[in-house]
Amino acid sequence: MNTWVFKINTKRGWEFDQYFRSPARGSYELGDEGWIRSASSLRYIREEVKRGDLFLCYEVDRKRIVGIARAASDGRDTGMGSLLAFCPPRDAVRLTNPLTRHPDLDLAQTLAQRAVDLAEDGVLKSIYLDTLARVQFMKGNKEEAIALEQKALDLIAGNDKSKDLGQKIQRALDDFKQGELPKPIWERLKPAAKQTAGKNSSGDRREVMLWGDGHVEFYQFPPDVQDEMFSSDPNPNYVFWEGQFPASTAPGEHQFDGGLRALNARFDQLL
Repeated sequence: MNTWVFKINTKRGWEFDQYFRSPARGSYELGDEGWIRSASSLRYIREEVKRGDLFLCYEVDRKRIVGIARAASDGRDTGMGSLLAFCPPRDAVRLTNPLTRHPDLDLAQTLAQRAVDLAEDGVLKSIYLDTLARVQFMKGNKEEAIALEQKALDLIAGNDKSKDLGQKIQRALDDFKQGELPKPIWERLKPAAKQTAGKNSSGDRREVMLWGDGHVEFYQFPPDVQDEMFSSDPNPNYVFWEGQFPASTAPGEHQFDGGLRALNARFDQLL
């Protein structure tokens, strides 16, 4: 028996209480390809979900687990109606007190502040300040959050390459002033169009990023960060690499290659 997480966004018009409170006595057909568009999720359902598996019912927009249900069928392929059947609602468990996430805001503040202190590049520092402002707002320090977000905005003012980032930080600043929590910076910087390759149809570069919360997505670095990170001749003195890849002294040797060898040698010493 496996345990899975079935995630839905209630803002799309459906929530798990429609299942838990249903008078249905038999199995409950749940979801079709219109619900789940992720190729990997569809593959897991089709190939690995089996009758009797447990599902945690998670509402992503509310960030909470509202109940537990069992699969009443094996997972199905697309084109066969519903992708899965849940057990009768009376056999499922609806939690009286849904499980919610409780982030460690003190740790988040410490890490965000350290990132701000170490960053020398204005764009990176503005991103870290945005994160720090969000943490302060979540801790109830609205005025401090507004001051930090304004500082982030001031850092990139007049930078044409950071115009898009500046607009997103300005919207976050407006949200703070209205007493609303903006989305995390990585979510605000997500490309609007669905990505299927390293570059989208307009030629913008995206990188596959594994984030700290475990999700993976195509991500676009701010333009001036891209200029340094993805240039044909990496600059070991840029803030992203600083102190990690020392310049090579061997004739004809690429600095980045030499830095990698130096780093490997350092690991060999540690092992």
